[in-house]
Amino acid sequence: MKKRIFAYLYDPLFDDPIIYDFTKIDVVNYSFGKIEDGKVTIKHLKNLDRVFSVKHDELKIVLSIGGWGADGFSEGVKTRENRTILIDSILDLINQYHFDGVDLDWEYPTSSVGGITSSPDDKENFTFFLSELRKAMDEVNPELILTIAVGAGGKIPNYIEVEKLSSIIDYLHIMTYDMMNLEKNFTDHHTNLYGSVYKCDISANLAVNTYHQLGMPIEKIVIGAAFYGHYATTAPSETNGIGLPCLTPLTQAMSYTEIKTKYLNNPNFKHYFDEEAKASWLFDGTTFISYDDETSIFFKCLYIKSRNLAGIMFWQLTGDKTGTLLDTIYTNLKA
Repeated sequence: MKKRIFAYLYDPLFDDPIIYDFTKIDVVNYSFGKIEDGKVTIKHLKNLDRVFSVKHDELKIVLSIGGWGADGFSEGVKTRENRTILIDSILDLINQYHFDGVDLDWEYPTSSVGGITSSPDDKENFTFFLSELRKAMDEVNPELILTIAVGAGGKIPNYIEVEKLSSIIDYLHIMTYDMMNLEKNFTDHHTNLYGSVYKCDISANLAVNTYHQLGMPIEKIVIGAAFYGHYATTAPSETNGIGLPCLTPLTQAMSYTEIKTKYLNNPNFKHYFDEEAKASWLFDGTTFISYDDETSIFFKCLYIKSRNLAGIMFWQLTGDKTGTLLDTIYTNLKA
């Protein structure tokens, strides 16, 4: 089965299309449309023409709707009338701009995390919405892509009806990054493939197995890579830096471009690789950086092929202006 490469592209950070090799990407998830007054709008997106300027025969451009802290979903799917209004607005955008589909990034149904409105009925209503959206999209063009982005954490069954969605969506994008345990506030892997002695509570492999056991076909599952790292400072330590109390939040992020240009060749930083988790990090005695690199992504690609997953997605393209990580993905999934 052909493996697909999905690239999230965050509109505010999209600078120069020439920097990125779009011939190595199957689907661009252009981020983010948002819901206002019950309808999806993209009037705030500044780079629409620039994004479509890179389109080629093999490249699909999908509108990703939502994102962290994006409100409007719960109310938008609450009733049949509301869902019809929301769906019609999506179809209007597909027809007007010729998007090749939509990606729904609702983080997370039934939860008010991120400060959004939620309801216990979100889980069931999201299924109704996606079913009705799929039917409406098929009437326009059965080739239109419908995907959703979902978390990798342990509360998966609380958020979506996995088995019911398995026949509705084309792909399930599991956000296998930002997986730090923030409650413990220790230095931690954020995008590990497997569990290890350093991290056993969450991993890409565990998330894949959970969604598959809940009814999602393995060939529809997509795992994520991170084109950025998370970092924190610690008290001075002679250890390898993992598992230490954080003095600053590990939620702080930096792009892979910054990691590669400022830290990888810095003699004060040492690179470590967790052979069990297949995860990389850097540490200089007080600064810890968890990130994806060529080695960790190689193992993700190997995993995708061995498990017969649909492919890989990553957040987000402009995080690596060097092309290193996309080249690694393409070489190991396509070449």
